[in-house]
Amino acid sequence: MPRTSYKNDSPGKSPKAVKSKARSTATKVAEPRGTSPPPSVKKASKPTKAAPLAKRVKKRASPKKVTSTANKKARAVAPPQNAAPPNAKDVATNALSDATPTRVSPNTILATMEALVVAPLPLPAPDAPSVPADQPETLFESIPQILEGVAAIDLGSREHFVAVPMIGPGPYVRSFLSETFDLRNMDSFPRDHGTKTVVMEATGVYWTVPFVFLEDCGYDVRLLDPRSVKNVPGRKTDVSDCQWLRKLASCGLAAQCFVPTREFSTLRGMLRTRATLARLKAGAVNRMIKRLRLQNINLERAVSDITGKTGMSIIDAIIAGERSPLKLAAMRDKRCAKNVIEIARCLEGVYTERFLIDLKIHRDHFAFIERQIEEHEARILDYMKLLESGPELEDSDPVQESPPKTTMDMLGRELVRIVGGGVDLTVVPGISILLALVIISEIGVNMSRWPTVKHFASWLGLCPGSKISGGKVISSASRKVHTPASQAFIMAARRVGRSYNAFGDFYRAKKATRGLQKALTATAHKIARTVYGMLRHGVAFSFAPMEEAEKRNMAKREARLRKRVAGMDDNWFAGEAARRGYGLVREQVVACA
Repeated sequence: MPRTSYKNDSPGKSPKAVKSKARSTATKVAEPRGTSPPPSVKKASKPTKAAPLAKRVKKRASPKKVTSTANKKARAVAPPQNAAPPNAKDVATNALSDATPTRVSPNTILATMEALVVAPLPLPAPDAPSVPADQPETLFESIPQILEGVAAIDLGSREHFVAVPMIGPGPYVRSFLSETFDLRNMDSFPRDHGTKTVVMEATGVYWTVPFVFLEDCGYDVRLLDPRSVKNVPGRKTDVSDCQWLRKLASCGLAAQCFVPTREFSTLRGMLRTRATLARLKAGAVNRMIKRLRLQNINLERAVSDITGKTGMSIIDAIIAGERSPLKLAAMRDKRCAKNVIEIARCLEGVYTERFLIDLKIHRDHFAFIERQIEEHEARILDYMKLLESGPELEDSDPVQESPPKTTMDMLGRELVRIVGGGVDLTVVPGISILLALVIISEIGVNMSRWPTVKHFASWLGLCPGSKISGGKVISSASRKVHTPASQAFIMAARRVGRSYNAFGDFYRAKKATRGLQKALTATAHKIARTVYGMLRHGVAFSFAPMEEAEKRNMAKREARLRKRVAGMDDNWFAGEAARRGYGLVREQVVACA
């Protein structure tokens, strides 16, 4: 349609009236006589340029008008009564492919698109009937089962839900109370369905009693790692949890936790109780230091360990009523680094009755915990004497050792006997008798549970991780594992950092290049590999391989330095000296007759 010029058509009228008149005139000229314009032309307010479809769809009519327009078109093209209803896709295709000189209305396009979207699609008939409503839901039945006849238990504080294979008559899920009288009924339910393996998730401390009870009943009880079965969407009821756990375990999709044997589990519990007492002892020491500091007595600055002979003597004298700093300092042991005057300066304070009462309470608490630890160590020693001895080597010569002096020394002697083969873990740098006891109680002496040393390091969380996606390394940080075994190796790495041996040199080199935390992890990894080799192969510790490796590294470093110095001449040295503000003086060597 040609664009009409509105300049100087009606000089006495406003531009708005002129535009309105021009639009009506253009409409009359464009339409032939005797024909009615399409709805889109009738409702058009002004001529528009050709716009994209997305912009025209925005200016659509209200839903009521769109429905009315669609109904009018449907009545206009209504098929005969006996004819089959047309397909919505065919109607839309014909409407869009109809080549007419007039512009298609946006309302027509919207109605056609809605008809395409809303039109139902024919669904294929099901091949098999659906599962009856009274049958429990079963998922992943097509996955082959690796372990047949598995029962699973979803543990709780009040009741436990047990799921068995859906073979034979039901029910397939039953609940049992957590009380002991109802746990006895749990034995017969899996056995009646022909199951000999029972799996359960490591949930807090609720798994310990059912685990031991079912083991005594003759079941093969397996503890599963919660990280491999959690975060499953849509299955968070007690009934569905035990069924889902049973399915994962029978298909081999759940990781199994390491549980030591019954003998070492008892030893582990006793050593963890001793660790709890040690933490209580440390808390009592900190409270004594605080009460002394509140009276401006800096005993921790006078002696390195206030729990030693000098520190305890001074604290007992203060509680007894002694206030003279010189008399208190005279109680020092002859091996103390500071003299009497230096210690006396730290012991002059402002005494308060309230803080002295608190100091006496915490001193008595500290003495009580010390007696508890001594008694508990005696119980541990008596229990370790009941454990079986490890295999002894026939060609090994008996080692002449001095008689043990303390209870801890006797515990170390019993530990060597239990491990067998003359393997003494306390020879490894950084591992004390207590750390060796903790390691053996946590992992046992049978290393066949971990096929290789890499599996052992991964279980401890002391090796680099592997988080790769799309060929890109996202993270290589080690897993966060806070088990007593991994913490024992970390403590050994801290201790070895102050020693002068191959482990200490390795720790200091890593600390200088990678930082403290990575140095601790790397050193603990090296100590763990050493302990694994000793226990797995029954060999004693030796520094010879490490010393040979250190000699090879020193030779390589020396060769690199010699190669670097060979390319430097006198001019290079003179230039470096001048750059740093020094002069180069050649040394003359005079041979003596």
